[in-house]
Amino acid sequence: MDLEQLRKINTLSHELKRHNMASSSTDAYTQAQQIVQVIPKPATASCETIVVEAAPAAPIAERQFQLELERVHKAVAEEVEVLRTAINQIIAEVNALREDLGKVQSAQPPKPKEKQVELKTETKEAHPRQGNFQPGDVDIQKMFYFGTKK
Repeated sequence: MDLEQLRKINTLSHELKRHNMASSSTDAYTQAQQIVQVIPKPATASCETIVVEAAPAAPIAERQFQLELERVHKAVAEEVEVLRTAINQIIAEVNALREDLGKVQSAQPPKPKEKQVELKTETKEAHPRQGNFQPGDVDIQKMFYFGTKK
């Protein structure tokens, strides 16, 4: 065996173990060896595609694969069913809350619109600080003193 083939077997056995396709490391290694031995190496010299059929697997390995597939299928189905029931419960709770909200809103009398209070119009009185002045009313000489300070 060359190093490339050993590397493929090791990575494949690790993946088989990680995905629970093999019960132990040695079992994963033997399965990986069988898979790598069946896969042909691609031809590098020719441009044609070579189709090679894999040898039929042993009936024991096939049965083990079927059992493993059924186990995984059953686990996924159970998980989907749990999620489905949880979603249905959430939907039922949301519908119940909507009904309660509708009952509360229909039980409350509609709020009358508040009438806007009209503002009182007040007439402003002439005030000396508000600028009712004409230019002739104020002497600029009285505002600014240009003389010496005493």
